[in-house]
Amino acid sequence: MNISKQYIDIDYHKRPPLTMNLKHIVIHSTANPKSTAQNERDNLANNFRYNSKGSKVKVSFHSAVDDNEVVECIPISEGAYHTGNYDANREGYSVEICESGDRSKTIENAVNYVAKLLVEHNLQVGCLRRHKDFTGKNCPRIFSENEWSEFKQMVQSKMELSTEKSIEIIKDKTMLSDKTIEFLMAYRYGDDLIKKLAQAMI
Repeated sequence: MNISKQYIDIDYHKRPPLTMNLKHIVIHSTANPKSTAQNERDNLANNFRYNSKGSKVKVSFHSAVDDNEVVECIPISEGAYHTGNYDANREGYSVEICESGDRSKTIENAVNYVAKLLVEHNLQVGCLRRHKDFTGKNCPRIFSENEWSEFKQMVQSKMELSTEKSIEIIKDKTMLSDKTIEFLMAYRYGDDLIKKLAQAMI
């Protein structure tokens, strides 16, 4: 899974000066059956949204995932305008799941990306939220209640890599020798380190 960092410019209506106090990963869907992650990023960077009075609206998101890649638009250290809730915008990192392309592959990429974020930032699956949870909006519209539960279960399973599976992934992705892996495992937090390394390589 390719993760591309393409941060948009600082802008009051899109990339605001909000410091992130990360507590949640917030899942959205794009509500656009034809748009890719790159399309979503470029639209955010190059266009504004307006209300009925013609004034610019504050709208943005951190990242978008499709069946090919993840595109990061705003750093995880910054807030974004994605929930309609001030606190949630400063405490939640937003992941837009694209509705185009191969849905099963897109969901697989989203599961891998979200699990990676949770592991890297020492968060649990209980920290996953939907846009709907903050405002009642039907977003992500691609998930029924059962499908949302299944998504969280898939993320949990991805986070729970065994040590043996983690070593297998590391060997497959790198040229590290058995001796080097044994050295890493001998470290005080070696088991946790091996699992985090493997998770980062998925």
